[in-house]
Amino acid sequence: MSLFGYVNNKLNELKQLFYQGEDINYSQLNTVGNLLLEKTQDETKTKEEILEEVIVSDNEEINTLIEELLGIEEDDPYDNIELSPYSQEKVNKLRNHFPNVAQQLIINSIIENDFKNGICVGATGIGKSLCILKTISNFIGKLEDQRSILIFTERKNILLDLFCKQIIENDKAKIIFDYEKAKVLREIDAIDLSKFEFFNFVSEKVKDWYKLINKDTTKIKLIVINRCFLTSNKQYENILLKYSPQLIIHDECHSVINRTTQTFMKIAKKKWISNIIGFSATPIRFTNSKKGSKINTDLVKKVFSEYNYEDNINDYQLFIHHSYHILKAIKDNLCCPLKFSFYRVDYESELKRYDNVLLPEALSNFKVLNENIAQMPFKKVLAWCSSIQNAIKYKEFFMEHKNKFPNLANFTCFTDYSNNNTEYPLFNKEQENSILFCVNMHREGSDIEKLDTCMFLDRTKKRMMHVFLQCIGRVARMNGKPFGLVIDSYYVDIKQHEYKAIINKLIGYYILLENENINETTKEERLLLFCQIMEQLQINTEEEHIEYNYEEGKNPMMVECHHLDWNDFSNKFDSILQTQTQHYLHLSKLDKVKQKMKLYFYHLNLNEDCDFWEELKRNINKIIEIDPDYDKFLINNKKIFANFYWMELLDLNISNFIQDNKQFMKYVNESNKDNVYEFINWCISSKKLPKDWENYLAVKKINKYILKNIDNCEILY
Repeated sequence: MSLFGYVNNKLNELKQLFYQGEDINYSQLNTVGNLLLEKTQDETKTKEEILEEVIVSDNEEINTLIEELLGIEEDDPYDNIELSPYSQEKVNKLRNHFPNVAQQLIINSIIENDFKNGICVGATGIGKSLCILKTISNFIGKLEDQRSILIFTERKNILLDLFCKQIIENDKAKIIFDYEKAKVLREIDAIDLSKFEFFNFVSEKVKDWYKLINKDTTKIKLIVINRCFLTSNKQYENILLKYSPQLIIHDECHSVINRTTQTFMKIAKKKWISNIIGFSATPIRFTNSKKGSKINTDLVKKVFSEYNYEDNINDYQLFIHHSYHILKAIKDNLCCPLKFSFYRVDYESELKRYDNVLLPEALSNFKVLNENIAQMPFKKVLAWCSSIQNAIKYKEFFMEHKNKFPNLANFTCFTDYSNNNTEYPLFNKEQENSILFCVNMHREGSDIEKLDTCMFLDRTKKRMMHVFLQCIGRVARMNGKPFGLVIDSYYVDIKQHEYKAIINKLIGYYILLENENINETTKEERLLLFCQIMEQLQINTEEEHIEYNYEEGKNPMMVECHHLDWNDFSNKFDSILQTQTQHYLHLSKLDKVKQKMKLYFYHLNLNEDCDFWEELKRNINKIIEIDPDYDKFLINNKKIFANFYWMELLDLNISNFIQDNKQFMKYVNESNKDNVYEFINWCISSKKLPKDWENYLAVKKINKYILKNIDNCEILY
C-alpha cells in the first residue's frame, strides 16, 4: 500500500470515529489530513522526510496527529509479549531451518510463476503451513489498495492451531488470537501479522460477515475461514470487487471437488480475477475407477489451471507449482522413515465394516499392538475406527482388558469423534503411553506432539490413496523418533493366498508413497514403475522384514509381517512379487518382455541395423551387470521370441520388410535371382529384409518358401 493510500485510509478512519461521537478536533484533522495528502502524492519522499517538512515545533497535539496519520509511531503489538521457553525453543530451531529445502522449492516456484493458479503438492510434515504464510507475506507487494487475502480449509483446527489459542473465560472455552504464536512467526520471518487486520470467521460465526470486509481499512484484510461457513448461503457473493480477495489460499485443496466450493471458485476466478493457490499432500482424490478419477481430476483442473469456464476442460492442464512427495521428504530428512507392521485378518463375508466390534476381535488387535509398541520411544497411538459406536466400544474394551497386555497396562485411553471433542486436548498433552480411538479425525492438519504410532481398526480392505497418505503423515513428522510405526491389517480368504495378500498390500503402499495413480499413467511409465518395484522391494530373511531400498543407506519404508514362515515366504517372494506387480500395473507378459528388451537395447547403444541377438552374446557381461536373471529371462520367454521378431518387441518399424509368404513370392519374381544368396543380398540392400534375415524369416515362418520356390538353392536350415 502506498503512503498516500495509508494516510487517506487513516484519515477516513479518524473521521469515522468523529462521526461516531469520538472527541476529535475535526477542523484540525481535516486541515492536517489534506496537507499530508498533498505531500504524499510525491512518491519519492519518505514519511520521515515529509514529517520533517510539516512538523510544528510548539504544538504537541498537531505533531501527534501528524505522526498518527503517517504511521510513524504505531505501537508494536508484540513489544510486551514474552515468549515461553517452548516458543523460544521453536524460534531458535526454525531460525536455522526455515525455509527448509522443500519449503524453499515451493516458495520459489510460486514467485517464479507469479502466483498463478496452481497447486503445491507437499508431503505431510514438511511445513506447508509456513509455506502458506510466507506466500501471503510475499504477495503483499502485488496487493491492490483495499483488496483482501483469504485462506480457507475444510478442517477448523488447522486454521485455529495456526493463529489462535483456547482460553477459559467465565467457565467457558473461548478462542482468541494468539499473539505469542504471531511473534514466533515474525521472529522466523514467515509473516508479520501486525500488518494485517485479522478476521477470524472460523470460531466467530459473524452474521453477514461480508459487511466487515466491505469497508476501508488502514491494514491489509486477512480473512481466515473454514470452507463450510465460507460457502453457506453464498454470502461471499456480496463482497464488493474493491474489497474482494486478490489472493485465495486453499489449504488441503483436495476438497475443491465439493459442489459448493466449485461455485465459490468460479466467482473468484471470473468475477474477482483472484490468484488461487492450493496446498495438499493428495490434491486429487483418485477412485478405483477411471471414470471417477477423471471426474475428480477435471474438477480440480477447473480451479487450478487457466480454464475459463467456456472451453473444453480437456484442453487445459492442471498446474503444479511444485511436487514434493513423502519419500523425497524422508530422503532429505524432513520426515522420518516409516515402518509398517501387517497383521492377518481371516475375512468372513458376514462381517461388515460398520458392524459392532466384538471382544475377540478387539483382544486380537490389542495383542498386535502390544507386540509392536515396545519398540517405540513414546508409545503414543492414534487408532482409526469405522464408527463412533466402535470407537466407544474399543475404549471400553481397552480399559477393561489392558492389564492383560504388559506393554499396554500403563496406557491412558481417550476417544475423539464428531459429537465429542473434549478428550483430544487431553490426549495431545500426554507425552507417552496413551491411545486415542477416533473416527474420521486427525487424518490431516493435526500435529500431535510425541505421536509415534498409528493403527487402522476400520476393517478397510482397500484404502483410498488420499486417506492413506493423510493418515500415515501423522507419524511421519520428525519428533525424536527413529521411525513412524503404521499398524495395518491384510485380509485373507479362500480366493487369496496369504503371501499374495501381503504382497498386494505392499505394492499398493509403494505406489501410493510414490504418489502414482495407475489410471493416469502411460504404459511406458507403468513399465518403469514395474522395474523400480522389482529392484527396490527386497526381502531380508535374516531380520524377517521387507525393505524398500530407495538409495544406498536409505530405507524409508520397512514392512514386518508377524507369524510367517519366512524361509518359505522368501523362496516365493520374487516370483509372487513379479506376478502381482504385473497384474497390479495392468501389464501383460509381453509388455514386460518389451521393457527388458528396450533396457538391453539402449544400455548397449544399439541401432536398427544391428544383429540384436549376436550383440547380446558379444556383450553378455554388460547385460548380466544390469540383469543378473538374463538366462532365466531367455528361458521363460521362448514362446514370445519364437513369435515376435526383436524389432517388434522394441516397437521399431518393420513395415518395409517382407511380411508374409505372398509378398515373399512377389519379390522373388521381381528380383530375377536364381540363387538364394543373391536374392537375400538384393532384399537386404533394398531394405526388404534386415541383416539378421535368417532370424526374421524363421520368426515370420517364411523360410520354407526358399526351398520350394527358388531353383537350385542351397539348403539353409
